[in-house]
Parts: sequence; structure tokens; C-alpha cells
Amino acid sequence: MFFPLLMAGLFYLWTDIRGRVLFFSLPFALCFIVPNLFRLAPWVWDNNKVLIYWWLAFAPLVAFVLVRLWRASLAWRFVAVLLLLVQTAAGSLDVWRAASGTVERQVYDARELEFADVIKKETPPGAVILHAPTYNDPVYLTGRRSFMGYPGHLWSHGIAYAEREAELKAIFTAQNDATSLIEKHGIEFVVIGPLEAAAMRERGVQVNKGFFERYNKVGQVREYELYKTTPAQKQETTASASGNK
Repeated sequence: MFFPLLMAGLFYLWTDIRGRVLFFSLPFALCFIVPNLFRLAPWVWDNNKVLIYWWLAFAPLVAFVLVRLWRASLAWRFVAVLLLLVQTAAGSLDVWRAASGTVERQVYDARELEFADVIKKETPPGAVILHAPTYNDPVYLTGRRSFMGYPGHLWSHGIAYAEREAELKAIFTAQNDATSLIEKHGIEFVVIGPLEAAAMRERGVQVNKGFFERYNKVGQVREYELYKTTPAQKQETTASASGNK
């Protein structure tokens, strides 16, 4: 019903103030036309960020019609209320689902928040950390640098990440060049946990946890483990210390 009511509002206003309403509406009309013809962002549904300005500009015209109906007569008041409900019912259902807890989207749980605190405690600011390339890894809560972030965000910013993703996969699966890749990119810490295991399964491989046990484990919260890959591997450091003795 929004469009019919909008046309009625434009008609009423045209009779009252004529061309000025058209002059006011044209820029906002473009905010409706252009997003329906062109993709303005990598994620096509981000066009809503432009469409919202069209809706904000024209919603008062729809409200104007409802006010006219309310003031017309008692019978038209019933119609005005019904049309208002039609315009707001869908949005009200969404708000109710969120407010009532029917729909809940959890980004981080308690253990991941605790692990983020461990990372902040055990790593210096600016440290490069290898972790799962997901949108909700605890490393993002620490201010530390990621070897690779979420591919969806990288793609939407026009970043070519295929080579970096292949290197991430090679390190987590402990391929022959894993150690050299860690040194090449200055990776100082590695996270091993459920998110890393799930990310590798999505890519058809498994995390080689045994490979990372050569490094010093500096933090752990349940299944989440933090390994320090610098300055040297655990075995090499021990051997060197024995030789000095």
C-alpha cells in the first residue's frame, strides 16, 4: 500500500503547493531509481543503504494521507488505522522477534571473550596472529593484526586474497613450506581451536595440530589454544640451551 498512498500524497500536495513538491522529491526519487538499476556495492543488498533515503523522504507524504483520512470522518479513521497497521505490521514483527528473544544471533560466547583477554595479555600490540578466516574470531577483539581476515570482507573491499588463503591453508595443514611461510610473513602467534578446525573442514582439509605442538603454548581457554611461533621452535630452543651448558 505504500506506493498508492504515496501517489495520493503527491496528488494532494500538488494541488496545494504545485511544483515545489516535485522539485523537492526529484533527488530522493533518484535514490529509488538508481539502486533498482545498478549495484552500488559489492554486496547487492547494500543498495538498501541508498534506498533508505528515498523512504525517509517520502514516508511523510504517506503519513500526510493518513492524517487527511483521519480528519475526514469516523469511518475514514478506521481506514486510516487499518492502513497504518498494514504499513507497520511487518516491521513490528521483526522488532518483536528481536525484543522477545525468539531470534538470537550470538557472535561471541563467554569462552571466546575469555580467550580474547588471554591473547591481549600474552601478545604485544601489533603482533601478527594466524587464526581462522571467519567473521567472528576472538582475535578481532584484541586489536592485534590478522594474517588473513574474513574472505567476504576482503572480497567486498576488492582485495585479492587467493594466494594468502592458500598460504594459510598450507600452514594449518603443515605442508612442507609451513615453517618458511611463518617466517616469511612474520607470524608471531597461531590460534588453534574450533573455528580453525571448522574453517579447514570447509576447505576439505584438517588442521595438523601436532605440527604446532613444537611451539610454546602460551595460553589456553578450553578448546582454544595460543602458540608462540617466535623466536624459535620449542625443541630448537631446548637443544640450544643444552649445548650452552
